[in-house]
Amino acid sequence: VGIGTVIKDNPLLEPTEISQNRKNPAKIIIDPSLKISTSAKLIKINKNSDIFIFTQKGINRDKIKTFKFIKYIHIIEMDCKNNIISVKDILKKLAEENIMSILVEGGGKTHGHFINEKMADKVILFYSPKIFGIKESKGFVEGLNISSIANAPVISNYKLKRLDNDFIVEGYFEYK
Repeated sequence: VGIGTVIKDNPLLEPTEISQNRKNPAKIIIDPSLKISTSAKLIKINKNSDIFIFTQKGINRDKIKTFKFIKYIHIIEMDCKNNIISVKDILKKLAEENIMSILVEGGGKTHGHFINEKMADKVILFYSPKIFGIKESKGFVEGLNISSIANAPVISNYKLKRLDNDFIVEGYFEYK
């Protein structure tokens, strides 16, 4: 998730169930300015998960020292351009930690970064037959660098599933 989701929703990021032979999945936070609080739920109520916080190099040394004393937190300092850390660079670092697959469950900006860098492979969208929102509502994807429909990624090999009154679209990105 991105730091915006952590600040706004204060999620636990805990799976609903884990098989007995598997460990809790790692939690990954993209936080270029290191705004995360040590009192965030996902840090305070952690259930044996490694937490990787990606931030820009040289940011807030005192705060980094605070997190260094929490054994399951890994602060990863990265190059940053316009307050954005490259998704490709994040994925390379995660691969070095033997993390080969991730679930991106963030806000529109985080989703937009993955799509802009063509790093999202699969999409699972949950829809409800209810329409609501406010003027300031944000979409599930923001900040795309796609100016024409001809250059838009396509969701292919998709399946539609019904879940009670809701439905799910599951498919794979094809990039132009």
